Amino acid sequence: MSNLHQAFVFDEAAFRRDLAPILDRQDTTALESFLHDHRAQLSAPEPDKEHFAARAAWALSAYYDATKNIGLGSAASKCRFGLIDLYPEGRVFVGGGALPVVPGAFQSASYVAESAVILEQLRADFPLKAAIIDPVLAMLHAATAEGKGLYLLL
Repeated sequence: MSNLHQAFVFDEAAFRRDLAPILDRQDTTALESFLHDHRAQLSAPEPDKEHFAARAAWALSAYYDATKNIGLGSAASKCRFGLIDLYPEGRVFVGGGALPVVPGAFQSASYVAESAVILEQLRADFPLKAAIIDPVLAMLHAATAEGKGLYLLL
């Protein structure tokens, strides 16, 4: 896995409905059944390791296309700190959730859509900061165009 920011359009609602309960229970049998039943939808390569965490990470790929990384790459830190500088109260994104440049986060479709509205307003208020705002907006718009959320990785 790369050390660069990665983001994927993610069907967070389906994940919460189908896979999250299995992962919450750490049910190995149910996880293996899920992997068997959803093998055609798994977009990431099968892990070498057989432990639960590796298998769970593979199962997540049923809800995103691992070949379609829309992340910020090496620009993530610049964007994150630039957004914090623009809006230091930390209210850049609604709901108290993570900025879409913080790894290891799921963001729902509604959260992503609300975040896009806020960033569009910041873009209008600070046009000279387009280089910081536009890459994040592009990521958010990719998800909202499909009515889905985001899955963020490092």
